[in-house]
Amino acid sequence: MKKVLFATTALVASAGIAAAEVNLSGSAEMGVVGGSAQETQFHTDIDVTFKMEGTTDNGLTFGASIDLDESDGSGSCTLPGGILANGAVACSVSGASPAFAEKSAGGETIFISGDFGTITMGDTDSGFDAVLDEIHSLGGAGSIDGAHEANTSDGDGVGQPDSQTLSYKNTFNGLEFVVSINLDDAAGSNDHHYSIGVGYTFDLASGSVDLGLGYSDAGAADAFGFSAVVKLDNGFAFGGRYEDASGASNEAWGVGVGYKTGAYGFNAQYSEKGGVDGWGVAAQYDLGGAKLQAGYGDVSGGASTWSLGVAMKF
Repeated sequence: MKKVLFATTALVASAGIAAAEVNLSGSAEMGVVGGSAQETQFHTDIDVTFKMEGTTDNGLTFGASIDLDESDGSGSCTLPGGILANGAVACSVSGASPAFAEKSAGGETIFISGDFGTITMGDTDSGFDAVLDEIHSLGGAGSIDGAHEANTSDGDGVGQPDSQTLSYKNTFNGLEFVVSINLDDAAGSNDHHYSIGVGYTFDLASGSVDLGLGYSDAGAADAFGFSAVVKLDNGFAFGGRYEDASGASNEAWGVGVGYKTGAYGFNAQYSEKGGVDGWGVAAQYDLGGAKLQAGYGDVSGGASTWSLGVAMKF
């Protein structure tokens, strides 16, 4: 008879520091996806995240996290044998995980925090992206493989040259302030990416309003964006987001609405990006730790995606 050993997800120890803790969490998806943009097929996805946190004797908090899904080995997909007899593609990906190499990042973040704020380095949000709300997640509803996120306007300004970002975050009189820099380490180039974001939430009689304003600069191009989302106590949420990047047709805007009641959640959005519009809808039922999800998205020109399945959190 097989025996299964369940290990605790938190390890507590003391070795010259006040406290240290390691936590393990994860997520998984299984279902069916399809649409005009892809053949109908089974879909599975799994993610595991380790989080470590400690406290110094003088009260500083420090920690790190590694997202194993984002730290997969880098490399190219080769087809040494073409199509196998069973119809599968003979494909291999080689290369070590960038997360565990110096001067690179791939799913990991390291931080230190205190009364001065929080300093984070690694695969973390830019100041621009940290404060702007995502309209495709209003109401808490999602979809397997992000099928409903058709042509979403939820971008990141001019983007980042790589995933090695340094950010500083603090709150002043209710204002959330995030500033970041991503160094352009390509030979002969110094177009470093700077980003700043300011967010503010104020209460209503029956809910709250989230406001976000971001700006990013990459030397050759810059971008600004803002978002405004109303969240009501009765479960409704609605809002919009706008971004505009110079030097390219990267103007994007979108509006969305969401509703959550009991175990049910719904989301609908419409976006336009680079002159192309798209819309998507999602619905889910929360079983407690696992969610039944369905989603559909459509982009002008006929590209559509849909999915049906179960999303799990551990």
